[in-house]
Amino acid sequence: MAQNLLNEVQDFCERMLLPIPQTVVESNDAQVQQIKSILYEAGNSLAIRGEWSRLTHETVHTTVAQEDQGNIYEITAGNAATAFRKMKNETMWDRTDRLPVWPINPVHWQRIKSIAAAMPRYRYRLVRARLLFTPTPPAGHQVAFEWVSKWWIQDGTSGTIKERFTLDTDSFLVERELLKLGLAWRWRKAKGMDYAEEYEEYESRLAETLGHDVTRDTIYLDQTEPRARPGVCVPDYSWDL
Repeated sequence: MAQNLLNEVQDFCERMLLPIPQTVVESNDAQVQQIKSILYEAGNSLAIRGEWSRLTHETVHTTVAQEDQGNIYEITAGNAATAFRKMKNETMWDRTDRLPVWPINPVHWQRIKSIAAAMPRYRYRLVRARLLFTPTPPAGHQVAFEWVSKWWIQDGTSGTIKERFTLDTDSFLVERELLKLGLAWRWRKAKGMDYAEEYEEYESRLAETLGHDVTRDTIYLDQTEPRARPGVCVPDYSWDL
């Protein structure tokens, strides 16, 4: 069973020799509420430290024939309303044309808007949370992309992700061990205690976890990366003569 808010707070209180609560969200104990608040702070901080695979979502957007494709929070709202934090670079593809849609920086955007010639393929940028394409894409194309959520709490009843704790049974999408370490050093800091050792352990474990959280391409220094080409495909390794 996944660790939930109540279990986590109870475990922490047991380690710190504190009274073990039977509830967290509805508790009137100031100390329990402080622990919940610090746990929430630790989770929020952890969620924005990387492009976590657990917080990654995919959205397929149907284009409209105009530059402004809409509010990015509304476009991604089918997964988790207002939870959008950032795009994952180079993940946007026009699945209708089977071609990539590349991001563009403000300098190049302004250059393109100032000249008569249009780009051969449209590109995108985010401005005031609006998803903009240039040149104007045709309507009805299916454009898919991956993005990272800033929400890391999973509802204990519905299983949907949400911004804040509302149930003792709410669980976590961030790495539990990192969350525990983040809670430990922040709690010690809040109590005026030395927290250097706990903080160093947290940062070390965080760097290690970030290093292997997502899959990475193989880098070929001799430029012999296998690529799909038309023709007869001969598999590697041994084969019958």
